[in-house]
Amino acid sequence: MNKKVSVIMPFYNGKEWLEEALDSVLAQTYTNMEVLLVNDGSLEDITDIVRKYKGKIRYFEKENGGVSTARNLGMKEAKGDYIAFMDSDDYWMPEKTAKQVAFMEERNIVWSHTGFVYWYYEEGREVRVHNNKNYGEVHEAVKIHFQVSTPSVMISRTILDDHTDFIFPVEFRTGQDSAFYRMLSKYYQLGFIEEPLMKVRIRGDNSGRRAMVRLHMSSQLNERRIVGSDGFDVEDFFVRTMIRYNAWGYKMISKLKFSDTIKEKLAKAYWAPAFIFERVYSKKYQSKTEIEEKYILRYDS
Repeated sequence: MNKKVSVIMPFYNGKEWLEEALDSVLAQTYTNMEVLLVNDGSLEDITDIVRKYKGKIRYFEKENGGVSTARNLGMKEAKGDYIAFMDSDDYWMPEKTAKQVAFMEERNIVWSHTGFVYWYYEEGREVRVHNNKNYGEVHEAVKIHFQVSTPSVMISRTILDDHTDFIFPVEFRTGQDSAFYRMLSKYYQLGFIEEPLMKVRIRGDNSGRRAMVRLHMSSQLNERRIVGSDGFDVEDFFVRTMIRYNAWGYKMISKLKFSDTIKEKLAKAYWAPAFIFERVYSKKYQSKTEIEEKYILRYDS
């Protein structure tokens, strides 16, 4: 298999985990790869690490502009037939790339993701995430509840060739990934390998697990009047209501003169009804047809 894979890894602080993430990518059994490390104006000096991996990675430096700008730069510079995304504190299993490329090639799939585990590295434990409903037609599901880890995602270069406007939205400081997925899901069905082929490192500031961040994501969508250039056209009354409910909560809580810890606790309490709604209502869009079975590779653990 001679298709080249470009791996884009943004970096902004967290130097202590960077080498482990790089090593997991460079240890892939799939060999036709390039690694693009994009330093997004980090406050930490990683000159020693860049020197250590000289000749093994392509290194870029830029002023801090957020993870979207770093990924967009990586996509612009990437030379591969496939583009994979990786975070600088996560970990890939050795056969992740080989299995994902083979799956996409054999089934003619242009974007896919894999199973993953939450990695509580300080406690030495892992928790598997059961996200086996996220495949095939996901354009409606991605608006409600969508468990896809960006470092498990791989896309075909053909997507970017056909849609030159597909980038991670730079105006979003959080929720950029979901906005990007909405663009893709409007045109393409999503492939999924059930096997957990990567680890998401869980630490105190993981944004995907913070209630204020989740409310902020809704606030951003609401400010764009819910219909934007990313194709996020929400016709469902209940979903629109949920987004506006979250947006109002973020606006109110962010104005309070409390510590971030207190605000987070308030946000968790406020978000609870929306959380329940997401889990229950998303089932409306999770039933799959027999045709969609080509988009999933089952795994018996």
